[in-house]
Amino acid sequence: MGHLGDLFERLLARVFVLASRDVVVRDLVHEIACETALSTEPDAAETPEAEPGDPHTVAEDRPDATPAPEGNASRASEGNSTPGAGTPLSTAPGEGEGGFTSRSLESEPPGKSPGGEIDRRPTPEDMQEWLETDLADIERNCRLKARAARWAAERQSRIAGGADYRVDIEPVDRGLIDEARALPGCYLWMSSPDFPVPGDLGLLDDLALAFETVADAVLMARNLQEAADFAVFENTLNLVTEAQASLRASIGLLSSRRDQDQFRTYQWLRAISFTRHIYLPRYMKYDDVPDPAASRSLRERIERIRAEETSKRNRSREIEAAENRVRYHLKAILRGDGSECSHDWTKVTQAVDRMIELGVPPSAVSLRDLLLPIIDQLPEGIEISPRFRLFLRETDRYLASRPASTEARGDRPDLPREIAPQVQAVKQLLEGTALTLIGGERREDASEALVRVFGLLRVDWLTSREHSSVTDFESYIARADVRVVLLAIRWSSHSFGDVRQFCDRYEKFLVRLPAGYNPTQVASQILEQCGERLGLMRR
Repeated sequence: MGHLGDLFERLLARVFVLASRDVVVRDLVHEIACETALSTEPDAAETPEAEPGDPHTVAEDRPDATPAPEGNASRASEGNSTPGAGTPLSTAPGEGEGGFTSRSLESEPPGKSPGGEIDRRPTPEDMQEWLETDLADIERNCRLKARAARWAAERQSRIAGGADYRVDIEPVDRGLIDEARALPGCYLWMSSPDFPVPGDLGLLDDLALAFETVADAVLMARNLQEAADFAVFENTLNLVTEAQASLRASIGLLSSRRDQDQFRTYQWLRAISFTRHIYLPRYMKYDDVPDPAASRSLRERIERIRAEETSKRNRSREIEAAENRVRYHLKAILRGDGSECSHDWTKVTQAVDRMIELGVPPSAVSLRDLLLPIIDQLPEGIEISPRFRLFLRETDRYLASRPASTEARGDRPDLPREIAPQVQAVKQLLEGTALTLIGGERREDASEALVRVFGLLRVDWLTSREHSSVTDFESYIARADVRVVLLAIRWSSHSFGDVRQFCDRYEKFLVRLPAGYNPTQVASQILEQCGERLGLMRR
């Protein structure tokens, strides 16, 4: 009989494979199963009556309860379970008389694919169907199955401890039944009457953890399907692949059946990896499975990556919000009619500071383009944080790197088309002299504009570096042909007092330059700060 049994098992396996592909064969198998169930159904007097209209039934684990069919009892005894262990609740939605249903095809003998059937090349229609798999359904089903697996272990412990069935067992059974019935395609096979609960209940805890790991992995994949970072999504798919293979391995230690949610996850992985051109090197073959005991470390890895990606998304949202604040307050500044705008500038500097703190480089083009047209209007009294000063320094370096040849006179706002009165007055003072400018990066276009408009001999532009000594500037300030020293306070790392001592020693005029290098702005600051001392009058 052993050889005959093997032949019959092989034939049955082939029939199930054909049934999975051919709807006619599947219907025939279903009809045969139903007829077999009817012909072997016990008398009504021997069968506990189920709730009218409820396809889920519960076999009560009481001394006077109807015993399970012989086949089920023998399978339960193989797991060394206690009395009643072979009769957990049945939760197969749509179950008909005798427990046979089209869902019986989920118990196909394992084949050559991770789904438990002999693999075949999927059609384009298959791929499209798999691609449209509702991952949210898989996640919900897996979380419920995890709870059901843990309950199956706890249920056996309670029964062995003499728990009251109606008080301690049945309410939980019914709760799981109701939840399973409300979810699409959720079959709690670990709670069916024919499931042999193992003697080692720890296997059920491992199964629960494997289901939870798949749920976590699928949730992360669902959230990252539209991720801009290809590498992140590829890594996520590899985690989902490992999780579903680990679940399959855990199931294999308890049952030969195929779990639909594990198989649907496998199918989705095949479709999404094919569509996105992502290579999955491991755990997509039947004989390539991870150690089920590693589910805990796998879940920790998934949680770590999920937390990192959540943090990145939150950071991106906060950066976007800060950039919107910058835009809003810049519009308010541009709309201003000369009224006080220090409040808006403060908000701008705070938002830029926050963006840099969140990881936006101070030299970011998007940030620079946002503020460049208006940065020279930054008022002198605004408090500047170290991060915002970094932004100003990078902006200054960018402006200094632009070739002067691109700034033709007709396109240059720093060369006034008409000479303003204050520019004319300062020109009378500075013409034929040199100008010392301390701070920022040398800008050829700005230097050329100052020389041309004021009739200067040259501009000695001294870049101020962190921790550099103020004595480096003394020789330039002391030059006989220098009359005015400009200190660009926005860019300089040295204070006004550091430079003033040399200006006083060599009788030079020190002018603090809070904004840009436009000749008109420079002339206005010279007249405002030194006009009376020079005997010049504003016009």
